[in-house]
Amino acid sequence: MIKKEHVRELVAFSSDGPAKRDFHRGEDFNVLVIGLERGQEIPVHTEPYNVFFFVVSGKGLFTLHGERFELGAGEMVYSPAGERGIVALDRLSLLGIQEPH
Repeated sequence: MIKKEHVRELVAFSSDGPAKRDFHRGEDFNVLVIGLERGQEIPVHTEPYNVFFFVVSGKGLFTLHGERFELGAGEMVYSPAGERGIVALDRLSLLGIQEPH
């Protein structure tokens, strides 16, 4: 099945914390849509899979393997398996394209 969606229509936000939504789960890759309100975070933690983050809107501070990157709309970063975390500096929406797991 072919999916044609607009990311801004798929992203959700919650005052309770980061809102994550599976858009696609497949044999080759997974796509997650993530929404964080300003100041919300996904604390630094360890993950066993690679992920590519694409910022759709807003701005965030990404911690990847001990390094920090500030990214805004239209920017992207690749994070190999390991330590990562995100803090929303503005209302942040992003895609996470992951290895299947």
